[in-house]
Amino acid sequence: MSKHKSSTLTVLITAFTACFVAATAYAEQLNGEQVTALLSGKTSYAYHDFKDFDIDTYFAPDGSVISIRNGEKHTGKWRVESNGNHCVRLNDPYSGEPKKEHCRFIENNDGTYTRIKVKRKGKRIPIITYKRFADGNTL
Repeated sequence: MSKHKSSTLTVLITAFTACFVAATAYAEQLNGEQVTALLSGKTSYAYHDFKDFDIDTYFAPDGSVISIRNGEKHTGKWRVESNGNHCVRLNDPYSGEPKKEHCRFIENNDGTYTRIKVKRKGKRIPIITYKRFADGNTL
């Protein structure tokens, strides 16, 4: 291989590696303390990326939750595991019966917070993107 081709190949590999690292190291997964600090006693205004609707939620410090989506009010419980898993169990708005609990991680991508579902093979799927937070219950 000529010196010029070797030099060009080195530049391309370096550029590719830099792009790959930038693309894969973009988000910080929050731990339990960080998730609690982000949500407890606050109202989040978010967008459900997967189901295409806005969702506004108040996370009370006592573990209760109030969520409004598509004009329906849902109540339930929320908790945070030490590893940062944020778990929410909403009640059916009509029967009041608890639905299935959903636990997801939250990532911080330069100030944009996203609730992430992690699939079995490690694939990360954005579920909810938080647009903003307000102190207290502002629903």
